[in-house]
Amino acid sequence: MRILSLSPVAALSVLAGVVSATRPCPDPLAPFTWTMSEWTYDAPDPTGRGRAAIDSTVGLYLVVGGVDFSCIGSWPETWEGRADDGRSLIWFSCVVNRGRQVDTTVSFAMDWRAEKLYTAHTYVCTDGARQGSPIIATGSANLDLECERSTPGGRPTRCITRSRQLTITTQPKLAAINTCVAESTGSASWEVSGYISALGPGSRAPPGSTFHVLNLADGTKFDCAASEAIQEDGTMQGHCTPVGGAAGNSTTLTFSFDREVRLITLSQAQACPGSGSPITTRGAGYVPAFPCLSNFSPTCEEEAVFWVGGQAEQA
Repeated sequence: MRILSLSPVAALSVLAGVVSATRPCPDPLAPFTWTMSEWTYDAPDPTGRGRAAIDSTVGLYLVVGGVDFSCIGSWPETWEGRADDGRSLIWFSCVVNRGRQVDTTVSFAMDWRAEKLYTAHTYVCTDGARQGSPIIATGSANLDLECERSTPGGRPTRCITRSRQLTITTQPKLAAINTCVAESTGSASWEVSGYISALGPGSRAPPGSTFHVLNLADGTKFDCAASEAIQEDGTMQGHCTPVGGAAGNSTTLTFSFDREVRLITLSQAQACPGSGSPITTRGAGYVPAFPCLSNFSPTCEEEAVFWVGGQAEQA
């Protein structure tokens, strides 16, 4: 299996500096051209131990403006790149290999069944009327894969793209005036920061997890906390409160966390004028673990900001 790697020290320095990353913002906002290379897929290893015997793994490199990112994602093979609800794509964070990062987050998701790669990056404007505004830019590309199989017609054991390089264009967009306008387009976008995780039953640490969420659709900020301790099966539920009551009583944000696969799922319901029922958006993301590689204490604070993308659910 080919593994993209970053040393714990490098990972710490990269992720700790991400929050202050900024970009100039021309008017109108211009798209970005990314180059993807070295995309590979490896199926679970039936002779392996732990997650290696269960998870499929995708690795790739992304390059934009001379900045080189390593991206790795893994999921239980039967999930095919989506959360266990079968709907939400799982978003994974990328880390800098080379260059100065000017994005707050860089992420990717893989729809394995459709053989389609999605990319996203968030950043803050440094100039003009948009100074200080958070921006989300997204793009996608269909992959032409060449796969090895252990049996004819069986599941792939290893895949690569026929073309070793692929161009992906990401289109930036500003936050909408309100979440109803943004979510009516069918997409959702959250930045998660200050993630503090704790061990489950038997730990003396505070139960569950706490973190902050910024809804990039409308700029609403939330403080999130577990409503229960991590259960024996490694799962946990929680809710989020709008900071300063910014969203009033019109929106609710809840989350679930699966510690075994480090998967967080966000679900936001927004009551919108003229709508008979709330618009609900749901998204899933992998919680990065780089800052915790050298921290074996029961409580671990993630210094990274990571992004979770989602879609509106059909009523």
